[in-house]
Amino acid sequence: MERLKLSSNKLFGLINRLVFLPVIFLLLLGFNLAIYAADSLGDSELVVLSLNHVGPTKALIYKKDTSNSDINKLLRETPEFIEQVRKYQELQRKNFESGLRGNFPMLGESQIKKMLDNYKPEPAYIVLNPNGEIEGVSFANKKPFGILETDANGKTSISLKFAPFITLSADTINEIKTGDRWGYETFCHEMGHVIMYPTNGMVMYPRGISENIIESLKKEGHWKSKVTTAEFAFLEGWAEFNGSFFTNQDITADYTKKDGVLKTADEMSRTEGLCAQLLLKIANDKQINPDRDKAYQKMVDSMTKHKPTTFNSFLVNYIKDNPSEKEAIEKIMSDTTGGVLKINYNSGIKEWWANFKANTKNVWSTFKTFISEKFNKKDKAAVQGATAPVKTAEDNMQAVAGNSNLIETDNNGVKNNLSADDILKLTQRQKALFDEYKKALETDNNRKADEISKELTEINEKLKK
Repeated sequence: MERLKLSSNKLFGLINRLVFLPVIFLLLLGFNLAIYAADSLGDSELVVLSLNHVGPTKALIYKKDTSNSDINKLLRETPEFIEQVRKYQELQRKNFESGLRGNFPMLGESQIKKMLDNYKPEPAYIVLNPNGEIEGVSFANKKPFGILETDANGKTSISLKFAPFITLSADTINEIKTGDRWGYETFCHEMGHVIMYPTNGMVMYPRGISENIIESLKKEGHWKSKVTTAEFAFLEGWAEFNGSFFTNQDITADYTKKDGVLKTADEMSRTEGLCAQLLLKIANDKQINPDRDKAYQKMVDSMTKHKPTTFNSFLVNYIKDNPSEKEAIEKIMSDTTGGVLKINYNSGIKEWWANFKANTKNVWSTFKTFISEKFNKKDKAAVQGATAPVKTAEDNMQAVAGNSNLIETDNNGVKNNLSADDILKLTQRQKALFDEYKKALETDNNRKADEISKELTEINEKLKK
């Protein structure tokens, strides 16, 4: 009987283990999954801000957004954002450690570990700009700003920062809230600029001033197929690459042509969309790197080490750091550009001089066009004939004050009667078309852009005097 009792006890214990161990396992698994699902960026990793006011020296003063709003949650809990922001902090931490080891060789490992444990990298600062107080677009910047804070006793103070920050426009905020991929790509694009700052000191514009001058004169912005400068194309190409990389979007458009004509090698090297496309192909190529995250880290490491400012100089130095990838990268370049764009391994001063000449030529050409449009009446009239100035709804409403109809004459001499309501509808349609045109350019939908351009021209003809 005793043996039977013992056997029964053992059997009961075995049954207990068989029944309860899986239950415990499932409970632990569920606990871990719950932790993972609740993973979000804390205040030490991401600070959400809103504009409080502009100070007397035009310094921006922000206040922390502590609301539990949808956009605040999405910025903290979106997996793509979490991954990218943490890479930014990891990069800062690696740079801090590298600086310690390089500049303070007398420090022991225990001292370095202690300093690393106490090091706090900058969080990602995100400014919500739903009302368009600053600019109507999302952008990354780096300049001094203040954060207004209130402690538990109600006492206010301002902490001054000099770190990269991102301003999200009303459109981008809405796109993120509605799940539109453009909003997600825009966030990751701007974070790409922020990540570029610890690697080579650039956030918005490169060290040269040529693109700043061109943009100041032309005020036309940039898009992926546009030919700009070698520095600017790499800066924006890197950001575009980040936008696609972290949202797992492919870049399939053809950026090797301009108006259907194949670009030269020089023009291709100055096209941001092509730079982004090639970076993404290198990162995703399984022959080069089975692990795309490691590919991204190698790119960041190479930029931190060599501080390239052009796509060609990046490739030269990246291949120097990873010589086994040379053949595969050259094949990607050749296949994508039809053999036109090749890596110039003897760049150095030659590349600098070539870029300097191209930038100078570009600036001078833009400046001459700007001057002729301003002061040469014939040229000005020709330009206005091609792109007629657009009258606002307010201008047109003033023109029809006291008269119910605005009489216009079309090219065939037929008079058109435009009522105030007609003018308002046309200007509203015009605004909507401009937004559509911008998106068509961003997506490289040339056919759509052409259609919109024709309709805009027709509206302009109806609205001009």
